[in-house]
Amino acid sequence: MVPLGPSNLSVDYVSQYDQFIDLPYQTGQVKGQFINSRYKNITSRLDLYGKIVQSGGTGGTAGYPAATLPLDATNGFPDPNGNPLGDALSNYTEDEYTISSEYPFAPSNSAGEFVWAGTLTASVPDTVATTAISNWNDGIYVHKDHPFIGNSWCDIPVGPTVGPGGTGAAGPSGVRNSGYAPLVASDITSGSRKQKPYFYYPGSTSTFPYPEGRVGKLAFDEEDQYLLGPNSCGAYLFMSPPNNTGAINVNGSNKLSVKTVQFGSENSVTIPIVFQYRMTDYFGDGNSGIGNIGGDPTGTTNQVEYVKTIGIDIYSNTDERFSFDLEVSARYRSKSLQLQQVPSRDLENVVDDLTKTVKFLSPRLTNVNGGRGPLSGGGNASGGGGLLGGIVGE
Repeated sequence: MVPLGPSNLSVDYVSQYDQFIDLPYQTGQVKGQFINSRYKNITSRLDLYGKIVQSGGTGGTAGYPAATLPLDATNGFPDPNGNPLGDALSNYTEDEYTISSEYPFAPSNSAGEFVWAGTLTASVPDTVATTAISNWNDGIYVHKDHPFIGNSWCDIPVGPTVGPGGTGAAGPSGVRNSGYAPLVASDITSGSRKQKPYFYYPGSTSTFPYPEGRVGKLAFDEEDQYLLGPNSCGAYLFMSPPNNTGAINVNGSNKLSVKTVQFGSENSVTIPIVFQYRMTDYFGDGNSGIGNIGGDPTGTTNQVEYVKTIGIDIYSNTDERFSFDLEVSARYRSKSLQLQQVPSRDLENVVDDLTKTVKFLSPRLTNVNGGRGPLSGGGNASGGGGLLGGIVGE
């Protein structure tokens, strides 16, 4: 139920088994791991991932992902309150954002336009004005600079097949973003911490002709920076070992199997935890702008914060388990004191006043001129032009 994001899967496993897929798509956990990513938080009271159908019958097949996200008819997300047993989802499009249903547009190709119209003329991407977009919350839009346009992405036909059976920008390796990625705390209870659960959709190759169509999106990739709109932003948090067929596994298939780690820090087992966030889209002509915060084309959004939690279980032997939760957050603007917020008084006097006012405050001054001291408040996390930000912890 909880996905992994291995960074260096065996080519043989990827070619032989659909369950092993390279990033940015989900790969399942396997038996024999001595470290696991957990479905619930450490108290077992809160789910860290979307709901799972608990029984068959009206709710669908037990074990399938269930409707969890708020009802969104525009993007095809079903009502999570429609059935107490949980309405089973049929494919990734029911809890992921895909290319907008407004595609293709009638191109206008005027100067200054940057939104791809979904077609090409003489191998050049056609464009449309932003005023032609009637609903920015309808899926995801694409910037004309996207490198796949004219290569693996060709013209989007009228009434395209979007989802597992689609191709190009409308297909499973095209425009996608988890519906959980852009969530903030006000969307659903503890919503900002929830992520998409792992599930491998079974079925015929006529329904799922591509392996990517059977699983969910787990991470941003480099080309996602060229996407537009609020549904293109968000955050992901996942465990990313080199693989799950040896790097985090015991050397056997029974409870007596072990993983031997030699003494010394140079022999330590390093397992990255990856936190990705995208706080601005690629709005604007060219690549010199900073995009819209939260992908909001109105420009009224000036702050966005994403919070994700992952649960980790480490088995040191058959009887002992070390468990912890890791919560990571990122916000566009810092909430701490910044140098530019200090009025005309010099910094030393300001610190003296703060120390007298709050007797337990003992500030330290380091790298004041560099903007990274304790009073700097950190850097802007947006990244220019919608570029991805990320933190990798080990």
